[in-house]
Amino acid sequence: MNQSSNIATPRKRVARWAAVLGLAGLMGCGSAGGTPTGDLICQGAGVVVGGKVTFVKRLYSEQGLTGEQIIKPVRYGLVEIVREVDGSVLATTYTDRNGSYCIDVPQTKSFPTVYPRVASLTDPDKFKIVVTSDNIDLYSRPGTAFDASTPGSYKRDIPLPLFVRFSGGIDFAFSGAFNVMDVLTTGAEKAVELTGQVPSERLFGVWRPGTFFGSGTFGTYF
Repeated sequence: MNQSSNIATPRKRVARWAAVLGLAGLMGCGSAGGTPTGDLICQGAGVVVGGKVTFVKRLYSEQGLTGEQIIKPVRYGLVEIVREVDGSVLATTYTDRNGSYCIDVPQTKSFPTVYPRVASLTDPDKFKIVVTSDNIDLYSRPGTAFDASTPGSYKRDIPLPLFVRFSGGIDFAFSGAFNVMDVLTTGAEKAVELTGQVPSERLFGVWRPGTFFGSGTFGTYF
């Protein structure tokens, strides 16, 4: 997967996110470091990157979509630090309830360009939720790259767009996958409120935008 990709397609990633859901340790790739100080600020020693991950949510009523949009945080979402040259993951962390993340990045002298990437999988210490495509691929989106050879604090917000335009001019309803993850997270929070316990089962959601129904109309489902 390269930096311009919006969906994580390599099948080997399936084993990795399955391991996360089983608490087997994506965190072994790196440690969540630094300290979020406020909503968007990240501080720490060495190379530290942080920011806020958000998505566009479309509002609806009983009559359907209203045309209104709001910006919401991606809560408890997976954030990876990826080396640009080969796509290897150097460190991982998760956003907090406000969509903020902060992570120490291994200082890299050779091929030092890296970027943060958010994926449609929640922190298993909170809830075991994952949203994929029909092909069981995670949805993901890169942030802006930076040089990991120089110590410092880097701010890298990741705003997820409502649509992503693919080659050929096709608009893909990208943020819907993260809206599904947010709705499932809200449901899991309600379960905790009602039972006092975090749901122990893994919860899988599938997001497929652009489904043709028998009537020929154009719609979506999850």
